[in-house]
This record gives sequence, C-alpha cells and structure tokens, in this order.
Amino acid sequence: MDSNIKLFNSVPYLEEMMLMDSEASTVAISIIKYLKNKRYKVENILDIPCGLGRLSVEMAKFGYNVTGIDISEQFLSIAKLRSSDSDIKGKLYFAKADMYNDDLKEIIGKSPDLILNWWTSIGYKNQSDDVKFFRKLHDLSHNGTIFMLETWHRNYILSHPISKTWKQLKSGFVLIEYNISSFNTVVESKRKYYKSSNDVFKYEGEFTTRVLLYDLSDLARMLIDAGWEIVDIMNSIEHPEPFNPNSNGLVIISKFI
Repeated sequence: MDSNIKLFNSVPYLEEMMLMDSEASTVAISIIKYLKNKRYKVENILDIPCGLGRLSVEMAKFGYNVTGIDISEQFLSIAKLRSSDSDIKGKLYFAKADMYNDDLKEIIGKSPDLILNWWTSIGYKNQSDDVKFFRKLHDLSHNGTIFMLETWHRNYILSHPISKTWKQLKSGFVLIEYNISSFNTVVESKRKYYKSSNDVFKYEGEFTTRVLLYDLSDLARMLIDAGWEIVDIMNSIEHPEPFNPNSNGLVIISKFI
C-alpha cells in the first residue's frame, strides 16, 4: 500500500488532523464571501479530497449540496458521523474513491458548480498525475464551474526551511522530521508517534511520506494544460489580497472554459 494511504488510515494521524478542526469554519465563511463578491452562482459542491469532512460540513451548513470524496475509510467514517446533524443530513454525500484513478463521473453523478481542493491535497504522486487529475475535474465540470485550489507555495518552503517540529495530541505527541529536496522540491516527512501514560512516553511507530510541491508558474501551466482558465491568485482565501511569493500559502481560482 502507498505510504501516504497507510498514514491516512492510521489512528495517530486522525488525532493530528483533528487539531485543524477550528480552521474549517473560517475557511468556509471566507469562500462563501468570495463567491458572493464575485457573483458566482453555486449550488452543488465537490470537496476532493474531503478528509474528515470539515469543509464539507461547514459548506452544507450554509445550504449547499456537497459531495465529499476521499480514499481513507477512517476519514470518511468521521465525516459521515459529522454529517448526521438533521439540519444538514440531506445536503451531504460522502464516497470512498481514489481521486487519481477512479471514475469520478460515475461516483459523483452530477456536475459540480464549485470544486474545492484544500490544505495541500495534491502532489501525492507526480506532476503528470496531478495534470490528469485536473483534467478529470475539468471533464466532469460545466460552463461556469469554479475550481478553487489551496496549497503550500514551493518558493516559500525553500526560502524558509524547517527541519523538525512537534504537535501535542490527545493521547501523546508526534515529532515530524522534514527532508526537503531543493532539486525537485519533494518534501519527505517522517512522523514519529509517541503515546503518553502517567508521564511516560511510549514509541508507537512512524510513517514516512512524500509530497511534491509546486510554485505558481508550475500550477498555472498545469491548470491551463488541463483546460482551466485562471481567474484569481492569492495567498489565502481568508485575506484575498494580491499574491505575494514571500508568503506561505497559495490559492488559485480557475474557471471552466
């Protein structure tokens, strides 16, 4: 099994991802504000990959019909629990699928008005695979579909290198050691998980994964090759100001043509 998929289906990683729950509401509100300011008409949303359903649930709370796709059964089980709220239950649909290899048209069944790919959710394979993924999204879209992509910006990562960091988890902590290749900007992350009990830490295991990072010119070319028209670029949807390459984030908004 792919090392990334092993990580996505691990219990410690689930704890780590739940630390970011508080971000989802702010992101969703910012997306909706942007859509309204641009007068984009959106009813049906595709959140891919949807992970724990954080963004899917928040968007459904505002009345949108949301389909969430993810490869992790563990993530989807949490997402489905979060969608059990009676006020949004009919607005959400979650399905297990490999965004790179499965037939998304067959799974989704309807053309989305908005596609969300958030929190650096590309780069798991190689550049040609990501271009094919962008084409698949284009193929299932219609005139007026908006594609919003958020990811780390390669130039920032190279100019602000980090070797290691750690995060406190509910059951212990995770130490993350980074190895960043300046040649092809592959970020290799080794996650070492430790469980705490009575002030004693026990090593639980580790995962090593890789993610390929892109800069603005890479992604612009890839999206255009896949048939998308780029209409906006910024560092974050929460603060939609002109793009600054010295900032960490990158949000690219494209439109079906």
